[in-house]
Amino acid sequence: VVHAGSFFEATVGKNEAVRIMTGGAVPEGTDTVVRVEDTDRERTEPGKIAIFSSRDRGRNVRPSGEDWTEGTVVLKMGQSISPRQIAVLAAARASSVPVFKKPTVAVLSSGNELEALSAPSLNPRKIPESNSHLICASVKSAGGIPDDLGIAKDDLHDIGAHIAKGREADILITIGGASMGEGDLFKDCLEQAGFTLDFWRAKMRPGSPVSFGKLTRENRNDQIVFSLPGNPSSAMVTFEILVRPFLLALAGSSQIYRPIITAYSEIALSSPKNLTEFPRVKIEKHDGHLTFVPAGAQGSGLVESLGVANALAIIPEGIDKVSKGATLSLILLHDSPGFYDWS
Repeated sequence: VVHAGSFFEATVGKNEAVRIMTGGAVPEGTDTVVRVEDTDRERTEPGKIAIFSSRDRGRNVRPSGEDWTEGTVVLKMGQSISPRQIAVLAAARASSVPVFKKPTVAVLSSGNELEALSAPSLNPRKIPESNSHLICASVKSAGGIPDDLGIAKDDLHDIGAHIAKGREADILITIGGASMGEGDLFKDCLEQAGFTLDFWRAKMRPGSPVSFGKLTRENRNDQIVFSLPGNPSSAMVTFEILVRPFLLALAGSSQIYRPIITAYSEIALSSPKNLTEFPRVKIEKHDGHLTFVPAGAQGSGLVESLGVANALAIIPEGIDKVSKGATLSLILLHDSPGFYDWS
C-alpha cells in the first residue's frame, strides 16, 4: 500500500497493480489510478483484483509540473502579496521574497475651528475633525503606514512644530490651508523648512486648491509633500485622484489605478466647463444595466456622500451638461459601503 507521502520502491509490471491512497506518489510503471468503487477484491482469487472501469489512461493522477514547471513566473514584480499569493509562494517553497518598503506617511490637519474626536464634548462653535481619520485610513488601504500628527492651530510656531514631527516620513500630507497664497501659514512654514513647490491648483472639482512639492533633507531623499483642501469631500477626491496612485507607485505596485467602468446617468447633470469634475455617485442596476445617481448633496464640505458613494463619476473638462441616460466613466471605490449591491 502506498500511503500519502510515501513511495513504492519497486517497479510495477504488466498486469500488476498497487493499492494507493490519496496523496501517495504514483509508482514507476503505472499511469492510472482506478477508484476503489470501480474494483472488487472480495470476489476474486487472493492476490488479485477485479477492475470494472479503468476509464481513460492517466485518470486520477496529477502529473509532475501540472501546476507549473521550472522557470515559470508564479508572481510578478509589483503584485500585492495577499493570503492567496502567500499560498503560491509556500507551494513554490519560497520562504522569503524581496518586497518594496511600505511608504510612511505623516498626516497633519490644521485649523482653529477643528475639534479632535478625543474631545470630551463637542463645542457647538467647533467642527469635528474627520479629515485625518479619512486620510490615515486611505493611506493604510493603499499600502502605506500612516502617522497622525494631530491638529495644528492656525499659528506659525504650532504648525512648524507639527511639521517637524513628521519630517522622517517618506510623504507629508497636510490638510487645510492649501491656498499657497500670501499669508498662508502652511506655505510660510514649509518654505522655512526648504520647500519647493511643483504645482498649485488643479483643474478639477472638488479639490482645486491642491498642491504638490518637496522638502529638502540632508543626505537622503527629499520628502514629498501633498497639501490637500480642508473640505472633507475635496480631501477624499484629491487623495483618490492624485495621492493614492503616487503612494501605490512608491510602494512598487503594478496596479496603481482603480478599475473604471461605464454606466448610464439616471438624471441630468451640470458641471463647470473649464474643470474636470468628480461627483460622488452610487451605482445601481436597473433592467440589467448599470446606472448611477449622485450620492447625496455634492457640497465639498459635506460628508454624508462619502458614506454612500461607491464610485466617482468623471465629467471631463469641456463638458458642462450631461443629459439623462448619457454614459460616463466611473472610478470604482472598492472599499466603499454597498459596493456589491449592484453586482
